[in-house]
Amino acid sequence: MDYERVRARALHRAAGNFGRSLAMIRSRDPQKMEDGFGLLRDMAPLRVQELLDAYARELDHRTRFLLLELLGEARSPLAFGVLSPRNY
Repeated sequence: MDYERVRARALHRAAGNFGRSLAMIRSRDPQKMEDGFGLLRDMAPLRVQELLDAYARELDHRTRFLLLELLGEARSPLAFGVLSPRNY
């Protein structure tokens, strides 16, 4: 099976699935990480609390940065506490 078919299959399985999309952004494969980020960006405004929970639990700095970016793109008042300058 070629790379694009495997990628398309993984994207199809993860579409709309927060947990699978989150697992994809934790990948060291840059394309898989980007795909997961894109999937999460689409659902971010509706999943702010889950993003906040994942951000609070995450230990990897790269993944935390991506979650922070997603929280900013969600534009939700729920994320203000994480996004405020006093947290940097």
